Amino acid sequence: MNRISSILLRAALPAALLTACTTTVTDDIEAGEESVSRAINFGTPALSRSAINNANDAAFDAFKVWGWSAPASGGTSAVEFDGETVSRNPSGLWTYDGYRYWQEGRTYDFYAVYPAEIREGAVNVTSDGVITISDYNAKQNYDLMTAKQEDMDGDTPTKVAFTFNHLLSNLVFVARTAPAVQQSGVTMTITSFRLNGFPVTASYNSSNNPAWNVNTPENVRYESTDELPLTGTEYTDVTSLLVFPQRLGPSLTYQITYRSSQGVEYTQSGRLQNVSGDVARWQEGLRYRYTMDLGADYILFGKPEVEEWEEISGGRWNVE
Repeated sequence: MNRISSILLRAALPAALLTACTTTVTDDIEAGEESVSRAINFGTPALSRSAINNANDAAFDAFKVWGWSAPASGGTSAVEFDGETVSRNPSGLWTYDGYRYWQEGRTYDFYAVYPAEIREGAVNVTSDGVITISDYNAKQNYDLMTAKQEDMDGDTPTKVAFTFNHLLSNLVFVARTAPAVQQSGVTMTITSFRLNGFPVTASYNSSNNPAWNVNTPENVRYESTDELPLTGTEYTDVTSLLVFPQRLGPSLTYQITYRSSQGVEYTQSGRLQNVSGDVARWQEGLRYRYTMDLGADYILFGKPEVEEWEEISGGRWNVE
């Protein structure tokens, strides 16, 4: 196993900003008796730039941890955590059943997966840090993340930072009435927005490249049927969606129905690969922002903006 030091994760940690597409978890050591001070504890993750907006978001209430220790001089490793659920109690502290303790002369490796609700038996973690997730269901629409802390020293318990990495891709769609149409005094209202042909399940292996193996696409439909008026010159959020990293094949399609302020209804559809510019594959941990200008019987897509995602807005989707 990799050499590691000890993880002293304790509750009540100040939120730390996420750098790039990661989410940082830190912890404080609580003063007290020696036995307590050497306990392995977990602190509040900082999630200011993940799909979950902040560390106090009610949705971020638990994650699972795996961990091993081994003699610093080399030797057989011992299991410390085996998919243990670490959850937030009513006081805001992060706890698990029982206690584990740092031992002098040993090094520690820790691995974490969020959310804790992933199907029992779907996640496997090895002592060398390979994380696999079998048949993950896209309909859950969780901000699926993993983290690790390796080579921690049991002789010198210190603060630990868990850095969670996003395993999915974030698609954001925004729209406005085309400027040329607005100049004539007409505005548009989206009445239906669908994405079809997305895979239901995929499997993940952190040692592979690409890490995701996407199953055969089925007719999975992401749909919003709420009316969304497009007024003003700025873009309006239509949706934010978490999807499997994958190559943009012909099965991935969109369909948009919208109505003009004059009462005329339009429907446009097509393949996402045809409106994605030079984006041939959605990568994990990246955010793709699609802009749409809706005109009289036409839609102009801008070149997708690709970035390491920050806070995402929208959330108008129902998954069928």
